[in-house]
Amino acid sequence: MIERILAEFQRIEGVKATILLSESGKEIASLTYDESLVEPFKTHTLPLLDSAGELCEKLGEELKSLQIRTDLGQIVIFKANAFILIIVSELTVNLGLINLQLKRGIEKLKEAI
Repeated sequence: MIERILAEFQRIEGVKATILLSESGKEIASLTYDESLVEPFKTHTLPLLDSAGELCEKLGEELKSLQIRTDLGQIVIFKANAFILIIVSELTVNLGLINLQLKRGIEKLKEAI
């Protein structure tokens, strides 16, 4: 079930990896054409979310997601109560489609986990 939900993100042109981590940073599932994309997220996502969360807290806001743009692509990190969903894509990906799929996919993942 979880793999099918992740596969829906993979159908978006330009998505290179979809990674689902537990709230403690352990891999639950991933779909990617390059497994080397997964490992860095296991160790670096939680500290990144903690720092961003602290910043948002100081601004009186609640962190929902992060979007990171690099020279080679984009990374969207969505934090839910029980999991972290990471989408790694090419630079030219349609972020509107990713955000639309996030709304659908997050609810399905909440039910599946």
